[in-house]
Amino acid sequence: MPLETRTEHVLLEADFTATVRTGRTHADLDALVRSRLHALAFSVTSRLQPVFVGQAQDEINGLLGQPKDCPDGFYRDLVGNVQLYMSDEVTADLAKQREDAARLRRLRFLKENIFSDPSFVAIELFERNPVGGPELDSLLKRASEMALKLRSFDDWWAPLLLAWGDLAQKMQSPAEADVAMRVLLRAISDLDSRLIRNYPVPRPEAGGPN
Repeated sequence: MPLETRTEHVLLEADFTATVRTGRTHADLDALVRSRLHALAFSVTSRLQPVFVGQAQDEINGLLGQPKDCPDGFYRDLVGNVQLYMSDEVTADLAKQREDAARLRRLRFLKENIFSDPSFVAIELFERNPVGGPELDSLLKRASEMALKLRSFDDWWAPLLLAWGDLAQKMQSPAEADVAMRVLLRAISDLDSRLIRNYPVPRPEAGGPN
């Protein structure tokens, strides 16, 4: 029986066992008991990450070990046990997610502490290539250029694109969006008209405001 976890689309598998004393007649007592077991287990797994499967199992079994009576009198002394586990597919997916997260942290560290400063880039490359020569000089030049471009993007282009995205979301009508597009296209054309010809940029509607 699958159980949702705090991580979206990641399910735990659950095998339940239970004993119960019957009470009032019920058309499908087994289904009622299963639903109560699942609801209790879900109340635990839904607030935990799947990596805490052992903790979830202990907490659920601690609750299932306490005899419970049905509020409607259909059963008495419900006691259960659950074995939680992750499928091979889920285990592999989580391992891939952890690997991706670790790689992202490393890239963010490199960007913030090395590649944002051309001098750090040069030092790091020199440590890897202590022997000089034209090849190292060329590598240092390209790395420094990349560092400067990254800094330029963070300091200038990224904020500009974010601001333009916010502006686009605030447009209340096609006419306003058309005005904004004409302003942007005019700026691009004034700086380098070849970009308008070389790239399939969207065109404002004909007859729109100038």
